[in-house]
Amino acid sequence: MRAVKSLVFAFGALGALGGLALLACSSKSGGGSSVPNFPAIDAGDPEAGTARYLPDLTLDERKALCDWAAGIAGGYGHTQSCSNGLEVQNFKDQATCLDQYLGTCTTVTVQQYVDCRRKEATDLCALYMYSADECKPVAKCIGKTGGGVPSGDAG
Repeated sequence: MRAVKSLVFAFGALGALGGLALLACSSKSGGGSSVPNFPAIDAGDPEAGTARYLPDLTLDERKALCDWAAGIAGGYGHTQSCSNGLEVQNFKDQATCLDQYLGTCTTVTVQQYVDCRRKEATDLCALYMYSADECKPVAKCIGKTGGGVPSGDAG
């Protein structure tokens, strides 16, 4: 029997690697034209010093971000089988996404998360969280938070 590696992605935890591995993988077959290029939330303006960070979002904004992240990745529960035997799956529903919300990443802006998520959506199996420049701020935060509330400096 072949062991199947399974990772749950979308906007939250990667339990198979332990702790929080805030990966937001997605699929090329993502949500199509009905999914906007940016979630319907205010990301602030980094150039004006008003960038918003993930923990700053209201519950409604977190819901919108979860829905957007799932939408560009084929929807909640979407599964992608990769040629290396890895199976990547979006969260099953909004409640699961919210439960795994990345609020502990105090150094990641909404824009940084969205940029990373868009990059991941270009190839679900590439695991861009570990290699793409767009995902470096998110990956850095994951490494420092270990999935829980950061102690001391999270940046």
